[in-house]
Amino acid sequence: MNPKLKFLAIVLFGLFLFSPSLMANCDKACEKFIICTEEINKRTATPEEKTKLNKACADSCKKYQTDILGCFEKSNAEGGSCASYSACTMQVAQKLKNNKKK
Repeated sequence: MNPKLKFLAIVLFGLFLFSPSLMANCDKACEKFIICTEEINKRTATPEEKTKLNKACADSCKKYQTDILGCFEKSNAEGGSCASYSACTMQVAQKLKNNKKK
């Protein structure tokens, strides 16, 4: 097999193998985001709000996967605290906002 084709096949297989698990992790992180948003705001989000929150979270998780999943894993390691998760995601958002200004 041509070495270039072999390399491409390996890369594509790797993307196929790992993408679903990363998106599954983003799904879990976004579920937690919605739960924590509701907990912090002391009210249940409407179905429309949940849809918007989930889309925004999923888009952010795709773009900033390392940061978002890092917050999710850190929170889980600390007992699943919404306070920890929210504080971490707010720090990420602030960091990204500051980077855009530069």
